Amino acid sequence: MQQTLEAPAYTAESASNQEVTRSMNAVRSLVRALRIDARWIEDTTGISLAQIVVLEKLCSAPARSIVELAGRTGTHASSVSVVVKRLVERGFVERARDEIDRRQVQFAVTDAGREFLRGVPRTVESHLVDALGAFDGPDGERLANLLERWVKTAGIELMTNPG
Repeated sequence: MQQTLEAPAYTAESASNQEVTRSMNAVRSLVRALRIDARWIEDTTGISLAQIVVLEKLCSAPARSIVELAGRTGTHASSVSVVVKRLVERGFVERARDEIDRRQVQFAVTDAGREFLRGVPRTVESHLVDALGAFDGPDGERLANLLERWVKTAGIELMTNPG
């Protein structure tokens, strides 16, 4: 007589544990990929991932202020200020007084900055942003809502577009 093995009963608890494991594995994969990529980018290019992000944003359009650029990069103005200072020192970004309001300083990528960016490989973050774009309509909204709820439920301050 052949013995058959019964599959373990499928319970809400086991489903929940499986979902938690799957979710945490996905988060660990993201964190690991971002960490490895940031290190690799810096080793390969000689500048930080934050500097590359700022250069890319400034290539799209000059910024009228550090606060504006911080909003476009989703980081705090104090952090962006340090990054921009380093990029100015390397000759990749230039500061210029606004021609209308001389109190304002604008920031733009130099030709050297554009040339530098041409040799920079795509980042994991840019791939992730593109992949999120595939979740359009209700799927994108649901994903964003679930991620925000998860972060808040875990007691983590949800980052918004800081300035």
